[in-house]
Amino acid sequence: MASSPNPAQRPAHQPTRIQVRSLRKRFALKDRQVIALGDPSFEVADHEFVSLIGPRGCGKSTVLNIAVGLMSATSGAVYIAGEAVTRPLDKVGYIFQKDTTFPWKTVEENIGIGLEYRGMAAGAVLRRASACGGDSALRRGSFCGRPFPDRDRTP
Repeated sequence: MASSPNPAQRPAHQPTRIQVRSLRKRFALKDRQVIALGDPSFEVADHEFVSLIGPRGCGKSTVLNIAVGLMSATSGAVYIAGEAVTRPLDKVGYIFQKDTTFPWKTVEENIGIGLEYRGMAAGAVLRRASACGGDSALRRGSFCGRPFPDRDRTP
């Protein structure tokens, strides 16, 4: 993975938005330990566009999953706007590599997964997701009262 430009080369008016410090992630398999990350460190300033590039299995997704709080690091830290990431943060959005759902969950449970990650009680999540229509929304061509832009809305 490539690192971002040297922070000393940045103009003073570009504060650091994301800091990744010596991340390490170790996964335990049946008979061995696998090190998925070996201490990458980098910074991303406001208005910078950064790509994580590397071969399959080098840890790009692991860095992102740790950075958004979906996974914990074995050691090291991530800071977003100066706040240590220890859980999913409201101010961070993340789009997975694949547009997928959790196949063991219902439509409503998949709709509510973001609310669940934010700590909303399960009953409240399901009520809110059900209000969005779940399965019937797919048949209606709308979601939470908003039409799908690419669907003909006539029944």
